[in-house]
Amino acid sequence: MNLDLFTWAGLAGLALLVAAAATYLVAGAFSWPVWVLLVLAIAGIGAYLSRHHQEAKQALVSRSARNSANALILSAAVLAGLAFLQAILSNHNASWDLSQGRVNSLSDETLKAVRGLDQKVDLLCFFQDNERGDFEPLVKRLRDANPGKMSYEFINPNKSPLKAQQYSVKNFGSTVVVCGERHELITSTKEEDLLNALLKVTSSGSKTVYFLDGHQELSLEPSDRSASEFKRALENSNFTVQPLNLVTRGSVPEDAAALVLVGPQTDFPKPELEPLKAYLAKGGSLMVALEPRKSLPNLKALLKGMGVKPGEDIVVDPIMRLFGQDPVAPIVGTFQSEHPIIQGLQLQALFPLSTSLDMEATLPAGVEGGWLARSNPTAWGYVGGSNQLPGKPGPGDHKGPLTLAVAFTAEPKVFGAEGTTASAKARVTVFGSAMAFSNQALGIYNNQDLGVNTLRWMASDEKHVSIKARDIDNQPIVVSRQRMALIWLLGLIIVPGLIAVAGVAVAIRRNRAA
Repeated sequence: MNLDLFTWAGLAGLALLVAAAATYLVAGAFSWPVWVLLVLAIAGIGAYLSRHHQEAKQALVSRSARNSANALILSAAVLAGLAFLQAILSNHNASWDLSQGRVNSLSDETLKAVRGLDQKVDLLCFFQDNERGDFEPLVKRLRDANPGKMSYEFINPNKSPLKAQQYSVKNFGSTVVVCGERHELITSTKEEDLLNALLKVTSSGSKTVYFLDGHQELSLEPSDRSASEFKRALENSNFTVQPLNLVTRGSVPEDAAALVLVGPQTDFPKPELEPLKAYLAKGGSLMVALEPRKSLPNLKALLKGMGVKPGEDIVVDPIMRLFGQDPVAPIVGTFQSEHPIIQGLQLQALFPLSTSLDMEATLPAGVEGGWLARSNPTAWGYVGGSNQLPGKPGPGDHKGPLTLAVAFTAEPKVFGAEGTTASAKARVTVFGSAMAFSNQALGIYNNQDLGVNTLRWMASDEKHVSIKARDIDNQPIVVSRQRMALIWLLGLIIVPGLIAVAGVAVAIRRNRAA
């Protein structure tokens, strides 16, 4: 069959029309190549119609054309339905994260911070065009969590040197988090660092937490008995952490949002307790984490006045042996979900070398609260003095489940001060395991979440109680938008389109044969 130049132009126009659609799907916008292809396609189809408009009209009204048109309409309807479904999926950002630990989703902590924004935040990402990698999907998830308050823009410093100079950007891979007149520069692509910068630019200021020392507590400096990682986690959560010695200072600083006492080996002298009680009477907050079998009569007397009595035992959970773990390092999965520290979060924590805590059935007047964490029913409190743990509890041992953490509020009169208001209530938490917040255990399970959330509640920052961003311990398959468009084009357009064309061809041949 001989085809004239105008017919070839029409066929080329149809091919260019398909090419224009494919280019648009891949690029995701009407870029100049799309417009060029569209103009050429229209020109080719127009040239064909200018010469063969009578043949085209006759073909459209013939019987075979009507039958073929029915097949074309049905095929077009199917393709239109698929295209409509794709449009819905493209405009509604629904996805499922099946990775281990849900590392491809934003953490609960990040989602709370982004969704709670009351100011506009811009992420200025200074990257080379081909080095965005996994970072672009991360900032897109941040934007999608609150499109009205969060936006992002990728900037090539070589193409926008003045913009880079404005924010003192010196290296590729830097991101500037901007909120109003405040901004924070980071060179990391981790979600946790982005969140930390976000909190800094949107918060009115960090709150100061003081770690008490002078009693051989866990050190804030890296050492064998250190809580330096706990300090780092608090600083990354927008707290300022300082040591405090009440003997030399004589009083609690006015800016103290909370006091932390982790693993004291020696007792508080009574004169040192006075500034501590005065601070609590003014509505201060205190977190205490104990080690078992330490003689701390003055500190324990203070806790007893609030209805808490640390047990003289070591918590043993023999079920841990089934998992090849130490029975004196029980896993805790039972938490008081209604307490603001937990807020329904699904937590697990490791409590090494823990002692049980008893709360009086009737708390002292002015004290409200209860248990925060409990052991498994299989655990028991060993009160014997032998270093060799028995295989089962003895008659004097404490039967599980055991209380391992408590949280409560206390009015000023509990500390010997008269008069009270709702805002003056002290917030106190006591944990039976100081090692749960040591460098050795903080990164296990949700220990860090538990410690940071405790300080958030004590500092009246409950809105940020959450689970931290997870570290990625696997390598997910990353598919770019262009590759996803090609996959969609192949699966939903090209293959079904070829099937539709084959169906139309068969219908035409049957009509001609009839």
